[in-house]
Amino acid sequence: MEKQKKNPELRFEAFTSDWSNDRLENLSQKIGDGIHSTPKYDDKGEYFFINGNNLVGNEIEVDSTTKRVSKIEFEENKRELGDNSILLSINGTIGNLATYEGEKVLLGKSVCYINLNKSKIDKDFMFSILKTKRINNYFFNELTGSTIKNLSLQTIRNTSINYPKQDEQKQIGSFFKNIDELITKHQKKHNRLVTLKKSMLEKMFPKEGQTVPEIRFKGFEGDWEECEFQEIATLKRGLTYSPSNLRKTGTRVLRSSNIFENRFINRVDDVFVDDTAINIDYVKEGDILITAANGSSKLVGKHALITGIKGKVVHGGFMLLASSNVPLFLNASMSSSWYKKFVNLYTAGGGGSIGNLSKSDLDQQRIYVPADENEQLKIGKYFQNIDTLITNHLEQLAKLKNFKQSLSEKMFV
Repeated sequence: MEKQKKNPELRFEAFTSDWSNDRLENLSQKIGDGIHSTPKYDDKGEYFFINGNNLVGNEIEVDSTTKRVSKIEFEENKRELGDNSILLSINGTIGNLATYEGEKVLLGKSVCYINLNKSKIDKDFMFSILKTKRINNYFFNELTGSTIKNLSLQTIRNTSINYPKQDEQKQIGSFFKNIDELITKHQKKHNRLVTLKKSMLEKMFPKEGQTVPEIRFKGFEGDWEECEFQEIATLKRGLTYSPSNLRKTGTRVLRSSNIFENRFINRVDDVFVDDTAINIDYVKEGDILITAANGSSKLVGKHALITGIKGKVVHGGFMLLASSNVPLFLNASMSSSWYKKFVNLYTAGGGGSIGNLSKSDLDQQRIYVPADENEQLKIGKYFQNIDTLITNHLEQLAKLKNFKQSLSEKMFV
């Protein structure tokens, strides 16, 4: 039998003693869940009724849709929470965590509270260890229920925890807390930029039935002109190829997977075909890639401005390619309300069939465009800048999460 590890691969200097092991129940004062009944809601109540989906990014997140309860209702159903309490989602949404920081909340049944014994375990250390792959795998292997999954309190109480002495716990906990705070910081900046982009798309493009936007750059005025999509862009269908055309190198074929969160990405699993199979024009920098057909109708219509291509590239048969003299403006316009409405109305599919958009339908869509091309260029550049900032934060988030995951595997047993 393989000898169980007593110590992590990577440690802070000066710590050498073996780690201990115990059940989570023995490191806690109490482990329980929220109320199983529906409370009496009060729109003017000062306490929030939360469930597992309110645990977001290490914090308790509430908004205008979160139900409220009165102080009387809270007092009748409250759970004793304190500075050493951790909240864990255990029903439907599994594994979300948040530290309790004194918020006025009433817990629902999908939230477990873990009141730690501070004389035995550091809260930040425990919070980090509960997010490790080992603990997550244990939780998911022990889930019950068919349609709605549940994590039982007994499973949580039986969780095996490896831990060092408290001075080392505190250093590890503080280290991972700092990483989590950086992740949260970039996530919030990303979310704010996404919200800003959505708001400005609504204000910088004319609303339905109008010919001018709510907000314009200084120096531009007059009605926007109505035209068909094909008047400002040339749409091209993609390459049809057979399995016999596939090669390890050759011409790269772009697919729906090359569009991630409205941005273009080259992928390591991209398909390549023999050059002799090519019978369409190559993709150019600044073209717009559009998913025209997909087994998931939700993915039909997604688009991205193509940048950073290398070598010979074409788009695949389930894709469309839009070429324009004002690609930045067109790409931004395709994120506005007219395009979303078009995709919702014109996506064929359902009943197991593949969802798809017709080239001719998109060609004939009537849209509004500024008469002055300089205004088009300014609008396009503005949204490109926002997209660049969003991408930067996404890349930072990915690096931080990978960094944390790598260290987590080495600094916990």
